[in-house]
Amino acid sequence: GRRRAVYVITDGQLQDQAYLEDAKAKLDSVSAEVFGIVVRRFASHTKVDTDAEEALKPITSSPHDKHFVNVDMDELASSSGPLTQLCDPATDFGSSIAMGVAGGKHQPCNAYATKKDCMKDVGCAWNQLSCGTSPCVMHCNETTCNQDV
Repeated sequence: GRRRAVYVITDGQLQDQAYLEDAKAKLDSVSAEVFGIVVRRFASHTKVDTDAEEALKPITSSPHDKHFVNVDMDELASSSGPLTQLCDPATDFGSSIAMGVAGGKHQPCNAYATKKDCMKDVGCAWNQLSCGTSPCVMHCNETTCNQDV
């Protein structure tokens, strides 16, 4: 029951653009969510950045605006950048992976009062008496997560 996600990160022209359509079809066939990140060298956008965005954005999942970001290098790994949001269910990228039971939106795990509701959210885990953050969210790695379960 795990969700699949693919993060495509580029810093310029996509070298394998001819394969994108086939790759997107394969990812769709296994219900993988595709996220795109274009990393800019400067704060302003260059033609290379814009071209990379135009090539990458169509292969991301819908809605594209929630599955795509164009950031400068300094922002990429900042405390509010997309790399820190990959596993955080409170962000656009993370919420697409950890969909909860409240109208398809993630809630803080402690908001789920029952084990049944808690277990519907892949970002949460029932801890005997209450709902807490899943070890999978903390590790963001299937192998490590499976060791916790």
